[in-house]
Amino acid sequence: MRKISKWEKKVIDNLHKSASNNSIKLWLDDDDESKRPMPQGYTRATSFNEAVALCKSNVVTHLDLDHDLGTESPDSQIIAKTGEDFLKWYIGEVKKGNFTVPEYINIHSKNNAGKQNMLRLVDDMKNWIAQGSKPETITNWAEWAASQEKENE
Repeated sequence: MRKISKWEKKVIDNLHKSASNNSIKLWLDDDDESKRPMPQGYTRATSFNEAVALCKSNVVTHLDLDHDLGTESPDSQIIAKTGEDFLKWYIGEVKKGNFTVPEYINIHSKNNAGKQNMLRLVDDMKNWIAQGSKPETITNWAEWAASQEKENE
């Protein structure tokens, strides 16, 4: 019987936890509905912090992200954290085993340079998964976790 690593145990524990949590499709965009309509069935976050809070309390099955998220407040000159900042944070949490990889990731930004940077991050995550033989989707994560549990019985 193979011993599972701490990382694998964390992923398995998160899968069990996710079975009892809400799952959401996350739409991160600071534009209102009149400028860019959110697809039906998604939950809107308009800032980095709001997106992080939603991820911490729900299982994210879909990410649909904008790059530019405006300023920190309407009267502020301070540029807010971007969708790219959020994606870096999310991928970091995946690598720590705190979150599973969403089934679907889309970047809907009009900022072409930002969009390309974010798509590279997604590709890097996919390569990391492939190199470490980590499953790529939640469905695969569930199959993988089940196989790890059987192997350790």
